[in-house]
Amino acid sequence: MIRSQNDIKDKFRTLSETTTRRITRIKKRLYEISPDFDWLTDGKDRKKLSKLIVTKRRERKEQPDAADKLVYQVFLRGQWLKKELSRLQEENAKLRIYLEKFRCLAEERKAQELHVPRILEREKKNLDKELNEQRKVYKRNLSIIDDLYIDYQRCTNPESNCAILRSERF
Repeated sequence: MIRSQNDIKDKFRTLSETTTRRITRIKKRLYEISPDFDWLTDGKDRKKLSKLIVTKRRERKEQPDAADKLVYQVFLRGQWLKKELSRLQEENAKLRIYLEKFRCLAEERKAQELHVPRILEREKKNLDKELNEQRKVYKRNLSIIDDLYIDYQRCTNPESNCAILRSERF
């Protein structure tokens, strides 16, 4: 709270100092304008002041030319176009960066896609080899089972039936 009170005091002190400076500047300027005029006594009389102080009206151009207006509009349009051009160039630069990144990613993906069929082809060859080996093992096991079946039939049945069994099997 004390701090805020000190801040308020400082604020009013600076404001009062600035107002006194402004008042002295105004008084100096008034004495420069008319050193004979008694500002303290006659300063409140508006009639005397109006005789002393003459306001100067600003010199205004007549209506600006239509050509000047057009030139100014063209100038503003040119400035806007320059800003828009620089903005679009920055945007294009950013888009080029993204385009290059996407191209690199597309090339990598394409290389991977080309690599995948090769891998699949190798896997297919390996699986075909394994399948052929399994078929060979299956045929070998089947022939062993057939031989064992025939041997079993020989042991249990007479000799004539074995020849018939062999002809049925193959």
